[in-house]
Amino acid sequence: QIVFELAGDVDGDRLRRAAQRLLDRHDNLRVAFAHDSRGLPVQVVHTHCTVPWREDVTDTPSSVMADERSRPFHMASAPLIRFALLRGAGTATLVVTNHHILFDGWSMPILIKELLVLYAADTPIPVPVRRYRDYLVWLAERDNSAVSRWTDHLAGLDEPTLLASSFAGTSALPQDIPVPVDGETLRATADSLQVTVNTVVQTAWSILLSTVLSRSDVAFGGTVSGRPADLTGATEMLGLFINTLPLRVRTGV
Repeated sequence: QIVFELAGDVDGDRLRRAAQRLLDRHDNLRVAFAHDSRGLPVQVVHTHCTVPWREDVTDTPSSVMADERSRPFHMASAPLIRFALLRGAGTATLVVTNHHILFDGWSMPILIKELLVLYAADTPIPVPVRRYRDYLVWLAERDNSAVSRWTDHLAGLDEPTLLASSFAGTSALPQDIPVPVDGETLRATADSLQVTVNTVVQTAWSILLSTVLSRSDVAFGGTVSGRPADLTGATEMLGLFINTLPLRVRTGV
């Protein structure tokens, strides 16, 4: 969820039209996720979606933000993004809430820039959009020999690394758990070992997993992001360009 404080006299109807035109412009903002007859996940791109829009006058915008953030999206119902314009005493706040499956953090400035341009012009942007579909086509044409290399990398790992023995099947909002860490000590450790701070943190997490689970061979996911340099216009595309790669660590514990 991203929150913006808007200055000046904000025209709610005009801003809503801008949000609608943003959905009209980007196919991948009108995507729902379902399963086909074989049970395989598929993306369903809707020709048109009415933008979910909420406009309230409130003295407690934080409660509305919390409500927007806690209300789940139904993956089979597009769009997986909604907007709320909250007005107070001389203030206006735009709240954009979306499912993370639609786009990554890099995309957020692109989305907001286009939304503001659409609001200012109050007309569709004439320049064609670089479609996220183009990235999916590019991705499908890549060499998939990496699958065999990952198979070799994970060979002998006979079970997943699970901290929870079961999953109830219900989602919950993430929680922050404070972990006091001396930043100077962390950086000094990384410097002395000539590795990155990220490597030190991942190693510490690996040791923790190994200790809690009494296993010397653990694996967990590391999220990476990046836009292919050989795909023209990738830096201006709105979409999801992250992946989770398995990291396997043998601690020797």
